[in-house]
Formats: sequence, C-alpha cells, structure tokens
Amino acid sequence: MERGEKYRRTGVLLLAVSIVIMYTMICGCVEVTPPAGEKNASAYGSAGSSGSLTSGLENRTPSPLPSASGSPAGQGSTQVSGQPETGSNTSQLTPPEVPVVKVTPRSLQGLPTPTEAHSYSALNNRSAIGPNAEFVTIYDINHSFSNDAVAYTYTVENPPLYVDLKFAPINETHVISYDKRTGDKEGQIDLTVNRPPRDAWFEMRVYNLRDGSEVLAEGFGKTYSQSNKTVVLRSSGSYQFDLLGNDVNATVVLKVPVSSAALDQFQNVTSLIDTKKHEAGLIPAIYLTLSDLPTDWKVSGDVTHTASQYQSIFVNPSSGYKLEQTIKKFDSTDKAMASLADLKSAASSDNPAATLIGHGGFQFETVRKTEVAFVQGLYLVELTSYSVPAVSLTDLQRYGVIIVSRINSSG
Repeated sequence: MERGEKYRRTGVLLLAVSIVIMYTMICGCVEVTPPAGEKNASAYGSAGSSGSLTSGLENRTPSPLPSASGSPAGQGSTQVSGQPETGSNTSQLTPPEVPVVKVTPRSLQGLPTPTEAHSYSALNNRSAIGPNAEFVTIYDINHSFSNDAVAYTYTVENPPLYVDLKFAPINETHVISYDKRTGDKEGQIDLTVNRPPRDAWFEMRVYNLRDGSEVLAEGFGKTYSQSNKTVVLRSSGSYQFDLLGNDVNATVVLKVPVSSAALDQFQNVTSLIDTKKHEAGLIPAIYLTLSDLPTDWKVSGDVTHTASQYQSIFVNPSSGYKLEQTIKKFDSTDKAMASLADLKSAASSDNPAATLIGHGGFQFETVRKTEVAFVQGLYLVELTSYSVPAVSLTDLQRYGVIIVSRINSSG
C-alpha cells in the first residue's frame, strides 16, 4: 500500500507540471523593452503623444526666395562638431555680407544619416568667446506656425554663430462646464479659459549644404522640452535651417559675439542698415531740393517724408518768395486722379486752366498765389506759391517738369 500511494502522488505531481508547461506554451511571453543596444528611435515607437514630429507636413508648399547669386548660402544655427572657438575672432569685426535667404524646406524622405552632435548650451559656455565679448543680433526670424514649414540658408564665415529659440504657443479657447450644487447659483456653470493646445510643437533642423547631412535638431514640445533655448554653430560653412511646427509662434534670433572695442563699429553699421531700410519704404527722391532752385533759397520749417507723402516749404528771404511742394503717393492712378479733382474743385474760384504737365492737371496765377497740380503715375504733385510777389507760373511749370522727369526715372 505504501508503494502504491507513493506512485499515485508521483503521478499527480507529474500531471500538475505538465499542465503548467502546456499553459505557458499557449499564453507565450511578451518583451516590454526593445532589444538591448538598439539606437534607432523607431524601435521605441513614434515620438510624442500624437505621432511623428513631421505629421501633416507632407503637403506644405512654401514659396522659395532665390538668392541673388543663384546658389544657396547656408543658414547657421546650433552646434556642429569642429574645432572649438578661442575667442580670437571677436577682436575684429566682419559684418556678414551674405544675407539670410528664404528657400524651400527639404523633403522629409531620403535624408542622410545625422552626424553625431552633443548638446551644447551657449549660456553655459560664454568663456569660449572671451571675457570682453558682446552679443549683437544679425538676423531675426519670426513665424507663426500652423502645421507648415519654412526654411532659410546662411553662410557662417566667422564662427561661432549663436541661435536663440523662443516659443509662444497659440492659445485656444475652451469652455469648461460643471455642475454647482451649493450656494446661491446652482446648476451648470460654464467657464471660458484660454490655454495653449496640448499638441503645440516646433522643430529646427540644420543641414550642412556641403554633404547634405543633418547636423542638429532642436525644438519645443513632443520629444523636446517646453522651454526657450540657446544653441550654437561652431564651424564655418554653408547651412540650411528648416523650421517646422504647429500652433506655436517661434522666434529664431541669430547672434554673433564681438569684442567691446568693435561693438560701437557694429552698432554704427547696424544703424546705417536700419536707415537704409527705412528710406527704402519712403517716397523716393523725386521731389525738389535746394539745388533745383536759384541761390539764396532756404528750407523753412520741418520736412514731412513718409511712404505716402512728401512736403516741404522753400523761402527766399531777400525777395520774399515762398514755394510749397506737396507730393502724395496713392495705391492707384484712379485714386490720385480723384484727389486731383478735389483740388481743382477747391480752386474753382481762381478759374484754373488745364496744364500740359502730367495728366489731368490744372494751373492758375493770381497776384497773391500761383499753383500747378497734376498726376504722374501714382503720384499727385502740387506746387504752390502764396507770397507777394508769388513765384511765376513759368517757374512752377519748369519745376513740375523736373519732378515728372524724376518720377519717370524712378520707375
């Protein structure tokens, strides 16, 4: 009996082990981490909570702006491996001559393998540019992203080039409803709040135009931290700078360090550039100047010079002559002609006659006032003398011909 009992127990134990083995074979095992040593990010699933960083960008069609030379000049940003800067380049100011050029973003397919790049914070490495260095801005890019992309190129001749990345998500309006069951007001309460969208993101990619490789990627949201950043490009060369994003305003500021001694010179150059930009938006030099008038004439009072109007007054102290010129620029010739008609109607009491200068013009001459007004292109020109004696009508006509010639030459 003892031997039989022993065999029964052994059989039960073997049966139990067999059941466990069969259950394990049926259910199988699940590995919850990628294979050891895997560096491909795709092994860890899609980036972020809403898929690929480039989701929805396949149909973007930004308009390229070709460079003046016909070839791209790479935009600088972030760090590229190379010799570290020593700060010696900050002793001499060389303002960049190659402009930042807007181009077409690269295709998201078939990009070369990125080169190795380490995280680098410009804020923690100021000593690399020397103790007396100052940062000056050379270009400022601002774009409001709505699931689109833009790209620029720039050539870095004297590294380092520092890049500030600043972000401002575009707020969305949400209505939060809840039931209130205590107090004076019971029932549903609607609360309107403005908050950034959860899927707002931005990415900056920098490519080396020499070999087409991606040298760095930085951004905001999804796999990137939601904070402003400063990164640096430490090697010379031509680079393309692609900016992608959605529901976010991004500002990309390119800066270079210069020595304190060179800072004044750089600021003078910057002021000159700003002045030229301002003048480019004003009415061009089609107006009369003192060189067009006889000697002894002077400018009286302030000169008005904007994008739509130029006005100045000349006086001759010895003779008592006074001459005013008013030039207005309109969006169309029809608008300029309509304004000329209003002037002619106001001068109806002086019996204005037609003038051959410009288009649709009129002229009149009295003891105390002479006037010539006409339209040329988009401009309405009015020359008036309201002194005793007044400038002769013949002289006003001659001055009008000078202005017509300058308008035609300005294009």
